[in-house]
Amino acid sequence: MTAASALSRTYDLAQDRAGELVAQQSLAIGRRTDRLFAWLFVAQWLAGIAAAIWIAPANPRWPKFADTFFAGSPLCSVTVLGTFATLIPLVSIWRWPGARPTRYIVAVCQMIWAALLFQFSAGHTGSHFPVFGSLAILACYRDWRVLVVAALLVLLHNLGHGSLWSPNANAAQQAWERLAFVLLEVAALVLVIRLAERETWNSAISQARLEDANRLLDVEFRERTTNFRRYTERLERIRDELHSQAEELQKARAEAEDANAAKSNLVATVSHEIRTPMTAILGYADVLIGSLTDAEHLKAARTIRRNSEYLLKLVDDILDLSKLESGKLAVELVPCSPRRIVSDVVQLMQVRADAKRIALEVEVGDCVPRSIITDPMRLRQILLNLVSNAIKFSSQGAIRLRATYTGDGANPLLEFRIGDEGIGMTPRQIDKLFYPFAQGDESTSRLYGGSGLGLWISRRLANLLGGEIHVESAPGQGSTFIVSIAAGSHALRYENLGSPASPSDLGPSPLVVLKGRRVLVADDSPDNRELVSFILGKAGADVLAVEDGERAIQAALSAERAGMPFDVILMDVQMPQLDGFTATERLRGEGYQGFIVALTADARPEQLQQSRLSGCDACLAKPIDGSLLGLLGEYSARKSAAAETPHVA
Repeated sequence: MTAASALSRTYDLAQDRAGELVAQQSLAIGRRTDRLFAWLFVAQWLAGIAAAIWIAPANPRWPKFADTFFAGSPLCSVTVLGTFATLIPLVSIWRWPGARPTRYIVAVCQMIWAALLFQFSAGHTGSHFPVFGSLAILACYRDWRVLVVAALLVLLHNLGHGSLWSPNANAAQQAWERLAFVLLEVAALVLVIRLAERETWNSAISQARLEDANRLLDVEFRERTTNFRRYTERLERIRDELHSQAEELQKARAEAEDANAAKSNLVATVSHEIRTPMTAILGYADVLIGSLTDAEHLKAARTIRRNSEYLLKLVDDILDLSKLESGKLAVELVPCSPRRIVSDVVQLMQVRADAKRIALEVEVGDCVPRSIITDPMRLRQILLNLVSNAIKFSSQGAIRLRATYTGDGANPLLEFRIGDEGIGMTPRQIDKLFYPFAQGDESTSRLYGGSGLGLWISRRLANLLGGEIHVESAPGQGSTFIVSIAAGSHALRYENLGSPASPSDLGPSPLVVLKGRRVLVADDSPDNRELVSFILGKAGADVLAVEDGERAIQAALSAERAGMPFDVILMDVQMPQLDGFTATERLRGEGYQGFIVALTADARPEQLQQSRLSGCDACLAKPIDGSLLGLLGEYSARKSAAAETPHVA
């Protein structure tokens, strides 16, 4: 439907509705006017009879009272014709109130009454006023047709009466004047009625348009209400769905957290269970390497140790992966020496570099501070992984480790560049580097081995230390990994840190240092007890081994009461019946002041913190290596120096 046709249809509807309103209003006016004329007819009939009986005899021009009941008398006219002119409109008003035929009947009968009154007065002065009054009252119908009918009756009455052509010129003049006044009144009333009809029609049009507008508004309101209700219902459904999804997400999150916790516990348990036999494997591999002379046997022992170290590194990576994914890997920011960390990395990686005849070059810039604030263990882990990868993927040339310091005072950074002259990488291979269990391509994994976890863990650790790892590489031109970490405040410079220690600075041989020292070993693994006892016994220590914490408490307290206390207690953390932490707490509760070292296969920070809280003096992670002998040697040296120092009274 076009706009013009829609507008025409709206106009037609307004016209039709206006016609209905005008018709309704005309019907209401007609009914009110009908009721008015009903009372008027009754009043006229009664007044006419009264006038005929009481007033007419007093007029000498009228017949005497005795002649009033004869034909042509006023009383006869009022009684017969007046009754007829009264009953017919009353019946019409009763049966068809407000109808147009009823109006015409009322108009005819009212004009008959006007003629009766004119006839009844026998031309008395003022007898024409009933005609004027009847026309005025008929105008209450607001229907010009009624007035036209009444005017025609007046004209017919005047023509039939013959007064217009009366021989008496004065009477004829008066008749024409009355007729002119009647026609003039009718014309004026018709004009007024037509104006009123126009106003009524305009008002009806306005009302029809208003009703149409209200109808449209009502329709629009209903539509909007319906749409709003539907929208509200939809929102309610969406809210219910979101609530259900939130509950499902909460449930899934709880399940995921439980699964992560279970996974973390499983990884920690597996790590401990693997580290415990790894301690024995690596320890006895070192024993074999130190005692074998046959080249084939020595090669086999070194193969056992190398693969054990790889397996142990894989366990560490998986443990770090689990902690990083669960967000539970924490860093401990402490003052430390970046030079010593670099020296430790070089000492550990030098053997691998020498085995492949690759030079390991180190350059620490003069601007590098002696002390920074970071996590030394995690920084060492990052550098070890990157240097190890550089050695693994190189077959010639040199590995260059360079440390520089850039700081603006507010955000100082320590940058390490590890470059090699190895196979290099394409941009596509670089994009795959920092994903778990991913390497440059599958051929690299098959050729060089590795789990693909090291670089991902290193980047996450660098992020935790406030830095990042970037790669610069090209095929056949080697690779350079740039590690940047937040250096923290380096205002504190520890002068006693000095330069990195050389092997000759480590002090006398442990065989001499530990000779005569009494050591208590508490471990539930018989292989580990035998291994630690063998290593410490070979170093000259007197070793007693027990299998749980309860026996460790009894042995330590008994030796102290006997006056032969142990110099050191090596307490395994996880043991049946009584774990190492609880055993240490009970010993400290008994007043034991000896040196206690916790041995754990789970080197998480919370384990280290719990070891300090339980009262341990130190905590070492399995497997047992030279760090244990170094720690015991340092403690033994301090104890000997304290014993040789004379006391001043």
